[in-house]
Amino acid sequence: MSEGNVATASWFMASEAATEAFGANLGTLLQSGDLICLSGDLGAGKTVMARGIGRGWGTPIRVTSPTFTLVNEYPRPADRLILYHLDCYRLAVDGEIADEFEVESTGLPDFLISEHVVLIEWAERVAPYLPAERL
Repeated sequence: MSEGNVATASWFMASEAATEAFGANLGTLLQSGDLICLSGDLGAGKTVMARGIGRGWGTPIRVTSPTFTLVNEYPRPADRLILYHLDCYRLAVDGEIADEFEVESTGLPDFLISEHVVLIEWAERVAPYLPAERL
């Protein structure tokens, strides 16, 4: 499947535990500067996947949804890298694309050029502002 020039993939997990475990395995593979984009319906398990990613990546803090704060930061003590976790659900009205001002207000442009790891829920709402190279 593809969206424009971006290849996409989807997975079905049988349980919340399986989703978190998959995320934890993925988290162990992440490197400085990686960008992970999650999309799916409400309740699809994006935050559960993010929680697993954070655990596997190495943050000691339990990952929670940044729906109201828009961005949560999770440091990794081993190397002081940060996992920036964004939830872009509220950035766009009626599922449309967020405008440039909204995107800039989250700090996303700065996060994307940093050495840190960026994880975005509802990434389709900010897709025009993202680099093509992402997971």
